[in-house]
Parts: sequence; C-alpha cells; structure tokens
Amino acid sequence: GYRVNRVVFPPELKAVVHTSDGRVLDQAFESDTLIIYPGERFSVLAEVLDTAASYVSVDYLDPYRLKHLGRDYIPLNDVDFEFIPYSETDNDPDSIGVGEAFVHRSELSLYPNPFSGHLTLSVNNDYVENVRVFDLQGREVLTIETNQQRTQQINTSGLPNGIHILRIKLASGEVRYEKVLKIR
Repeated sequence: GYRVNRVVFPPELKAVVHTSDGRVLDQAFESDTLIIYPGERFSVLAEVLDTAASYVSVDYLDPYRLKHLGRDYIPLNDVDFEFIPYSETDNDPDSIGVGEAFVHRSELSLYPNPFSGHLTLSVNNDYVENVRVFDLQGREVLTIETNQQRTQQINTSGLPNGIHILRIKLASGEVRYEKVLKIR
C-alpha cells in the first residue's frame, strides 16, 4: 500500500519473520512488531499457542509524520470480537496502544541513517543491553555488548554497503528492530 503499516502481534502468537522483500532470511527472528513501509514485504509464520482470545492490530500511519490514520484488527480465538475504539493517545508514533490499553515504548534514536563510518544509538529511558546486526539474507554480521549504556557508538567499518537490520535489546526486555543503510 501507500501507507506505513505497524503490525503488532500478541506475545502468545510467537510470530517469526522468515522472508524480507521476497528473500528467505538465513536466520529467522521472532518479533512482536513490524513496521512495514510502502513497497516492503515480509513473510511471517505464527502459531497460536494459547486458547485465550486476542488479536493482531494493524495501524495505518501517514508516511511523512507517522500520524495515526486508522486501525484494523485480526481476531484470534474470539468469535465475539468487538471493534476497539480509537483513542487520541494512539497517535503517538513511539507507542503501541489500543483504546485505553496503552503501552509506552522506549524513545530510541539511531543516527545518522544512511551512515558510513559509525552509527550512534541512544535511548533516553532505558539501557541498551546488546545490538545484533543482520544483512538482508538474515545472516548475523555484527554483535555488540553494551554494558547497559544509554548511548552507544557502533563501529560499522567492517560492514559491507547496503541495507542492514538492527536487533536492539534493551535492559527492560523490550526488543526493537531498525532498518539502516550503509553507504561508501
């Protein structure tokens, strides 16, 4: 589509990403959230391991300001699912929320992007535990242990040019995935 889509999987779904843009990843990874930009494709396999009622939510975001434009739901194990009304707090692009059930995500900065010599990763309300860098085939090309720092300089001199996926694990247990581009 022409919008940014934020797909949020419930934890009991155990969603695993297997392909990105039509390419099979060498190492599949589990994710609770995917941010999908126009033209991107992902293949996700999931297994419902819980009998409790739940849902997958799909947020439609404006691609320029990430303003919330709408939401759809995919119910799981729930024949009586009712639409959950939109809340103004859902318009925060750094948050995942449904109605009154609202969870604030850590504020994370990653710059510059695109990058050449190094990347700076900064989190204002948590600590970075580790960063794993993958190429588009899903191969892990770099791992950084950060010793619980809020700001981390990542030396990228050994990375080849191209698109990379960063798996950022925070001390709180939150895991974020970010796409970056190395040039020169």
